[in-house]
Amino acid sequence: MKFFLHLILFAVLYSCSHSVHLVHMSDYELVKDLNQAKKIEVETQQRVIMGFVFETDYVDQAHQKLAAKCRDGKVENITTRYSTSHAFFHWFNKIHMEGYCFK
Repeated sequence: MKFFLHLILFAVLYSCSHSVHLVHMSDYELVKDLNQAKKIEVETQQRVIMGFVFETDYVDQAHQKLAAKCRDGKVENITTRYSTSHAFFHWFNKIHMEGYCFK
C-alpha cells in the first residue's frame, strides 16, 4: 500500500503535459520566391506560478525579436504557435513565431 501512495505522490508532483492551443498563419504571398528569403524564428514564454502571471508582454517581445532579425527587409508569411507546458503548480505559456525575411 505504501508503494502505491509513493507512486501516486510521484505522479502528482512530477507530472507534466504539453498542449498546443492555437496556430495562426498570416496571409501567404505565393508570388514571391521563398528560396530567396531567409527563414527566421523566435520563441518567448510567460511563467505562471499558482495563477500569478509574470512577463505579460511576451507576445510583443516575440514580435519585436522577429522584426529585429530582419532589419533590412520585411517579415512576411508569419506563423505563430501558442502552446502551454504544465508542471506542478506552475506552467509556461509559449509563443513560437517563424516567418521569412524578404530583402
